[in-house]
Amino acid sequence: MHYITRYFTGVVAAISAAVSLVSCVGDSNKLCPDEPDSDVRPVGVSIRFDISSGRSSLSRAADIEAEKPGTSAEDYIDTGKMQFLLFDDEQRFLQNLTPEVAAEKESGQYSALVTFKEPYIEQATSGNVTFYIMALANGSYMGGSWAGAIREKTTIADLCAARQNTVLTVKPNFFYLTNSGLRDSQRFPMAGLQHFTVSVEALKASTYEKPVDLSAGTGGRTLNMLRALAKIEVIDKVNYEGDYIEEQYKNDPRRIDKAELVGYTASGNQLPLYSQWARNVERPETQQVVAPSIPSGAGYIEPPVFSADNDDLVNFVNRSMLTDMYYDYDATMARADKAPVNSVYIYEFSNPSTESVTVQSPFVRITTLGDPNSPGSSVVLPFRLGEYEDGKCVRELNEILRNHIYRYEVTQINIDGTYSLNWEVVPMSTVDITIPPFN
Repeated sequence: MHYITRYFTGVVAAISAAVSLVSCVGDSNKLCPDEPDSDVRPVGVSIRFDISSGRSSLSRAADIEAEKPGTSAEDYIDTGKMQFLLFDDEQRFLQNLTPEVAAEKESGQYSALVTFKEPYIEQATSGNVTFYIMALANGSYMGGSWAGAIREKTTIADLCAARQNTVLTVKPNFFYLTNSGLRDSQRFPMAGLQHFTVSVEALKASTYEKPVDLSAGTGGRTLNMLRALAKIEVIDKVNYEGDYIEEQYKNDPRRIDKAELVGYTASGNQLPLYSQWARNVERPETQQVVAPSIPSGAGYIEPPVFSADNDDLVNFVNRSMLTDMYYDYDATMARADKAPVNSVYIYEFSNPSTESVTVQSPFVRITTLGDPNSPGSSVVLPFRLGEYEDGKCVRELNEILRNHIYRYEVTQINIDGTYSLNWEVVPMSTVDITIPPFN
């Protein structure tokens, strides 16, 4: 089972207005110097934290029977382009933060160190000080922008409400998103939020050489990053059980030759709704979402009205409505049965249907290989993105959520055009939630 995770462990990073530290790594593999020259060494509160891509110490959602770390592309963060924002205990913005991040120490593991000045901390006299860190990653690769915030005025909720400031306008590209080695490729836009409570005395006693390590010990906190995209998988398990054997099944005319998504949301947003971060916790923090966050004017490319016996759905060629799904090598290899997987990444979807307005949800269209010696033998079948029981759709999905995989396993295609499939929803996060498995 393909399981994608992202960790940020115990994070805070900043610089003073008078001291400018530039990240010493973006795509580079060069490490930051361990001992910078004393004449450029920053002064102030010093914090060290770890950044992990989730390739170790995995936890899992309650309904997941197995787990796999994300691929290098799905886990990739361009550390040189990350944004960190510091907020006080009342969730008011204090300053933008720029971490000094070392290149990978080992697979998926980074180290960061920062020294900064902040009146909010300097004015604290004793006890503990609480602050929030918001992290944004990879948004610029998909058209995202940041409008900024006003010190001690703008709140976390304000930034989440102004989602138009982080709109992602570039359509997800499967090849870019599955290959982090491609120059100028897309990356997965991510966002995360966490609160930290630290001893004032420890902070004020910290130095560049002896920073407070927020990642150490049982009190260390994790900043979980959620991707702003969802994933749809269509798995070819047509008319066979057990493992997929290439030589035995590759020429079967009932194999899935092509899969397409019909209809999609044209843009998304990097930040989720504030309510998704302030849900059932004492303080807001990153959680697996239970509702989509659609920016104003997102633009929905609506498909034709779905009907299983509608020939128009089989024959129409309006490319503006179609998103091709591609063979997903990583997801295929992650399966024990090695059944071929076709995938696509998309922005979140919400169906605002009311009594007066009806919106057609996206659906999938599959095309079988057919018999090359029998022209016209290929079958084209549309099927709903919905919940399935006993191989049949029992309800359509009205929402598609970020950081989730919607997995459809096609198990039967009959000569009369009927079909059967299984489905499940797999969260891409380490947050412990319960999503009922569907079989």
